[in-house]
Amino acid sequence: MKIVFFVFVGLLLSGCGFFQETVTRDFSIDSQAMAEQRARVDLSCRNPKADRPIRRDSMTNWQYEIYSEYKVWVEGCNKQITYLVVCREDEPCRFADQIDIDP
Repeated sequence: MKIVFFVFVGLLLSGCGFFQETVTRDFSIDSQAMAEQRARVDLSCRNPKADRPIRRDSMTNWQYEIYSEYKVWVEGCNKQITYLVVCREDEPCRFADQIDIDP
């Protein structure tokens, strides 16, 4: 009976390791540069400045793909905007959403 218990616990714990995977590359600089470039147009501003992005690793529900999501705040010309940038290991980063523009 103890053997069955330990086998069950071992299998349970080994399955949990899959869900703890993360995107190994840090795309902070890429997402920050993308946000500044897009903010030039969205804010009509020549030199917007982005704060350091906040990273969150997630997994899609339907295909179990791991990706990193970066929330980037950009300010310029007395305006502020927030972007969500999604990055996967083998694909270029792309915008997921534009959250808001504050005048």
